[in-house]
Amino acid sequence: MRAFSVQRAVYLVLFLAPCGATVASAATPAEIEADWQRQDQSRMAQIQQTGTVRFAETDLAWPGVKREDRFRIPKQPAAKLDGLLDEPAWSGAAGIPAANPDGPSLRLMHDGKRFYAGIRMATASEAAYRGDPTAADAAGAVDGVKNGRYAFHSGHEPNPWWQVDLGRRQVIGKIVVYNRLDYEPGLHNADPLLILTSDDGRDWKLRYDNQGRHFGGTSGPPPLAVEFPSAPSPVEARYVRLQIRSSTPVFFHLDEVEVYATTVPGKNLALNRPARQSSLSMWSKGLGAGGALLTLGQAKLCFDASDPSRLVMGGSSLTDDAAGVTRQDGQTTIELALPLDRFPGGFPAELQPAEGPPRKLAAGGNWQLVYPEEPALGFGKNRLVVEVRTEGPLDPPVELSLETVVFTPIRPERNTAADRTLTGGGQVRLEFAVEHEGAAAVIVRARQGRIEFVDGRCFYVEPVRETLARAERLADEFRVAAPGQLSELKQQADHLAASERTQGPKTEARRALYRQARWLARRIAWENPKLGFSELLFVKRFTQETYPDVCLNHMPWCSRPGGDLCGLRWPEPDATAEVRNLIAGQLGPGHVHGLDLSWDADRIVFGYAKSKTSEPPQGWLDRRTNFDLRRTVEPTHIFEIGVDGANLRQLTCGEWSDLDPTYLANGDIAFVSERCGCSLQCNEYDKDETSCNLYVMEPDGTTIRRMSVTKDGDYLPHALDDGSLAYTRWEYQERGWANIQSVWVIRPDGTGADALFKQHFNDPWALEDMRSIPGSTKLAAIATGHHTLAAGPVVVIDAHRGMNNPDGIRIVTPGIDPPEGGMSGRPVPEGGVPGAGGYYMTPWPLSETTFLVSYSFGDPKRPPKGVTSEVDPTGYALYLIDVFGTKELIYRDPSISCFAPIPLRPRPRPPVVAEVTEPSRRDAVCAVADV
Repeated sequence: MRAFSVQRAVYLVLFLAPCGATVASAATPAEIEADWQRQDQSRMAQIQQTGTVRFAETDLAWPGVKREDRFRIPKQPAAKLDGLLDEPAWSGAAGIPAANPDGPSLRLMHDGKRFYAGIRMATASEAAYRGDPTAADAAGAVDGVKNGRYAFHSGHEPNPWWQVDLGRRQVIGKIVVYNRLDYEPGLHNADPLLILTSDDGRDWKLRYDNQGRHFGGTSGPPPLAVEFPSAPSPVEARYVRLQIRSSTPVFFHLDEVEVYATTVPGKNLALNRPARQSSLSMWSKGLGAGGALLTLGQAKLCFDASDPSRLVMGGSSLTDDAAGVTRQDGQTTIELALPLDRFPGGFPAELQPAEGPPRKLAAGGNWQLVYPEEPALGFGKNRLVVEVRTEGPLDPPVELSLETVVFTPIRPERNTAADRTLTGGGQVRLEFAVEHEGAAAVIVRARQGRIEFVDGRCFYVEPVRETLARAERLADEFRVAAPGQLSELKQQADHLAASERTQGPKTEARRALYRQARWLARRIAWENPKLGFSELLFVKRFTQETYPDVCLNHMPWCSRPGGDLCGLRWPEPDATAEVRNLIAGQLGPGHVHGLDLSWDADRIVFGYAKSKTSEPPQGWLDRRTNFDLRRTVEPTHIFEIGVDGANLRQLTCGEWSDLDPTYLANGDIAFVSERCGCSLQCNEYDKDETSCNLYVMEPDGTTIRRMSVTKDGDYLPHALDDGSLAYTRWEYQERGWANIQSVWVIRPDGTGADALFKQHFNDPWALEDMRSIPGSTKLAAIATGHHTLAAGPVVVIDAHRGMNNPDGIRIVTPGIDPPEGGMSGRPVPEGGVPGAGGYYMTPWPLSETTFLVSYSFGDPKRPPKGVTSEVDPTGYALYLIDVFGTKELIYRDPSISCFAPIPLRPRPRPPVVAEVTEPSRRDAVCAVADV
């Protein structure tokens, strides 16, 4: 057994003399501790968020934990539906004010049997709430308000339109259009305005073409005024439509539209009439409300479009015993009552007002549950004080319960800690114990019939014992004598836990002890014999931003220029170390795209996309420009360089991009290339979507031969320890559009291409970046999506369990989901790396238990899940992780991402697979069966 030492005494490989300037150092102690805090926050996110949580022993469909924030609907006596809102019960109802002066305001209550809604609004606004989802926005152009601002706002689309229904066929004498004046870039959007009319809303006749002339509104240039002759052929119509003639997408927005009659000068026929438009935008009124006064569940309350005097709910007319309506002095008042048993669960779960965000609903009673003071929660003995406020006895009683939940890596620990029956108000003291460490929550539930209160409080119990147990297990795995500090910290942890069980949480003491435990576990993790190297090779590169997708990552403009091949002197666990650049400007601006280290660790082969400047080309983020960019941007080529930064040479050239090279056992170099000239099956005609196949060349770049033949693409090849080549195949054969990326292998001579794993099961949608695990037949890989980078959870693949057996997947980072699609497989039995959020990339397995990886917590400007959520241009950093829960920052450059960590040391050369082809022959014998 080796002795544990804080400082590593021997380096197995000498640090190479730097060829470029020192650019940075490894993570500082402050950066390491800040990273631990973010890791703990990611564990907290796992218990806070809704979703499936994977533990070593089970999966849990978890609703998440949050404070009770539902909109409480108070219980009041039954009300008479007379449309007046004057009974005392309505004064105690919950209110939602109108979003604008003429819009609907709401009063809401229930009596235990029925749900009541009271609505008050301007009668003139009723036309906006007849069920058309665009009506509320379109109504702004006929509301009589002229202020120079936009009254409606279409989406970004070709030929957008707006129209008004005059109610019947009428003679039109003049139309006046007031332009929007408050947004200079949109002042001329309406210049190519057309005016059309129709009698039925289907067949339209062009009445006027503005032919690109500018017009104004309430100030500056006058509004557009179009007069129509009264004889000999007057313009008669029921519908008036305004449309922008534009074959390219454009926003349509105006201030006001007035339609005047010939027979009654000065009468605006369009005022407060029903209007609609071609689309909505993020700036539209009533977005999401669907033209309804309110929506409960899926049922919309609207005025009947065919008989506006009546109301419709969920497509059915409401009878007088369900709704009362009065119209008086320009105001419309509505009283609505709906049986509670029509709603799933006995109460509506959500209400969407006419404008504004939806509200989560909950039934309220004649009581409230509050916290007199914010609880301080933690390990050991806890006390939570809640107060029930009521004006009288609780009849029926309120059933109160408290549950504690702690997420450990192995299982969720759940315990019902208290149950009470309350018949009156007052304070209730709930005492309970928390006996586990990690992300934790206490959930208080109070129920009285249909009325339920659910409130959660999350807190973090710093996992001191968990961390020390991991340190002890690592020491045992590495066969190093456990340091004396481990025994000391275990004793301190026991004493602290005993004290907390009797006296309550000691937050600061636990936090300080946890910090010591983390440092000790990090130092022991650095004793892993698999870390017997003195330098780490890696790539600095801005994360791919242009159409982040494995099938298009070969475009040379997919990342910002910048970065380098770098060498990091392997740092001590609590000390910094230097980073050196290898290319060091020898190739000019650009970025590295794929690399491999030779078997004897003296050369590096890599793809490099040169750039004319240090900035990406114009239009690089727009896929529609890639045909033009292909003509002006140099393709990605393959180069080779010594590990000392000398002897740089170019291996490939030409009009096609070559990238992601890997050394084969015989010294040849396999890579992916566009030379095949194929295009994706889902290609869009106006976008270059050239795909890649596998190619191989001799060590000096000569004798380039095609290895694979597929129209849809082969990507991310890596030589395996058995001498074959693993890669991701994009294939639509016998599968749906999404679940198409499988693990394939091929012999170095291009024969024997076949699926190895995930050929015919769906989740994850793709497995990418496969590498052999030393001393094992298993592979390490990333589980990811169809339209995403090779980013997601780190997994171990055991293809021997069956090509189409999801049980062949073990998840090392079970809290991480692929950015797109589902996830199959089970967490590693040791529990893996805990915590939700972020993505891993470019894993380098050191063993079945330990991996070097790139990881990002996620770009806060992007959504946490979904396509492009994995794009973080500068956020990926280098980490050491293992199945026991280790996750330690090695190096981060806050200005650029870091990928592809590779130990700079010789590796066993795989066996050379014998050539079975005859390259000199132009013919072949093929056998076809089962056609």
